[in-house]
Amino acid sequence: MLNAGYVPIGIRSVKDALILIILEKAQLIKDDKNFLIRSEKLKFTAPRIILLRDYYRVPPRKDRVSRENIFQRDNYHCVYCEKNFQVQSSLSTT
Repeated sequence: MLNAGYVPIGIRSVKDALILIILEKAQLIKDDKNFLIRSEKLKFTAPRIILLRDYYRVPPRKDRVSRENIFQRDNYHCVYCEKNFQVQSSLSTT
């Protein structure tokens, strides 16, 4: 099972996957042609990979806000005057 952003989030049974597809909460990405599920009126191939229509279990961001990360984000340019600046890597001993 994939999140709406194509991130793998778990494994579900074939029954649960079919219910999500029938309720239009997921769409079929890949199925198993060798495994056929039959009822009185319908035939289904077993879903192997489904894509949820909504985001579920969005992974948390791992980037932390720090001075260096802000500089990298702005490509070492001032956001006001767009001048390039250097970051001093040495620590002051005061």
